[in-house]
Amino acid sequence: MSEEDKERKQSIKSIRGIDDKLYEQLTIMAKQTGRTVGELINESIKLLLGLAGKATEVGKNVIQGYSEAIRSGDVEVIAGLEELDITSKDLESMEKPVEFRNIRKLIFKDVPYDLFEKKVKAIVMSDLLVIPNDYPKLKVAMKCSMVKKIVYLSDYFKEENT
Repeated sequence: MSEEDKERKQSIKSIRGIDDKLYEQLTIMAKQTGRTVGELINESIKLLLGLAGKATEVGKNVIQGYSEAIRSGDVEVIAGLEELDITSKDLESMEKPVEFRNIRKLIFKDVPYDLFEKKVKAIVMSDLLVIPNDYPKLKVAMKCSMVKKIVYLSDYFKEENT
């Protein structure tokens, strides 16, 4: 390694906005492991960049999978609405699974959970998703991406009346 490389590698870097408590914890970790704070920061940055790269790759694969499903006709897409109320009749009329995208307020009424599970492929980018009281909220959440809030119908009507 040349002198220039060593100097560049060891040069002082100033980073604003580092949380004092995090830096203190990192200093303690450095002492406990016999390493320098700089070494730990370098490893942390490498890890973060590696994870970010992996996340981007996974995200691209997910988008590609959805795109292929849409192109192949395996999914119907309903998108770009301010508000949409869905009933059992609505879902039953769909021959293929449905992906709801960019619908600000999406409300499922009188839809049995097994029909929801069968017909709803995904819910993407919604401010509010309202579901029947007997739906398992966490299972519903697994179909969601970028949904700000999921509430039960009874809670939704309470909020509407106050």
